[in-house]
Amino acid sequence: MCDEVALFTTIDMFPPGLITEDRAQRIEAAADSIKEKWVEVALAGPREIAETASKIERRSNALAFRARAYQRTATAGLMQRIQQEATEIEDFLDRLVFLAQAALDDDGSLK
Repeated sequence: MCDEVALFTTIDMFPPGLITEDRAQRIEAAADSIKEKWVEVALAGPREIAETASKIERRSNALAFRARAYQRTATAGLMQRIQQEATEIEDFLDRLVFLAQAALDDDGSLK
């Protein structure tokens, strides 16, 4: 999931004109990939991990939808929401990594 989320985390550094067709397709593909993986991640970990993975999945889908909407009607408010969601995804990924590390013993097995 980290590779897919990395695509989202750079959005807040973009000038608004950089949500091109190619970028929108890559965002959609990343959201689809996260959608496929989040259940697996959620099932493998404790409740907090499941909740955090679910938040990443929901935000990534919302961001992909808004990126497409921005291509049709570019507004400052929509770009602000896209940037906010990208930041939230990054924050949730940081939390997911922290929770996953806390759930593992030194030998890499689940507690």
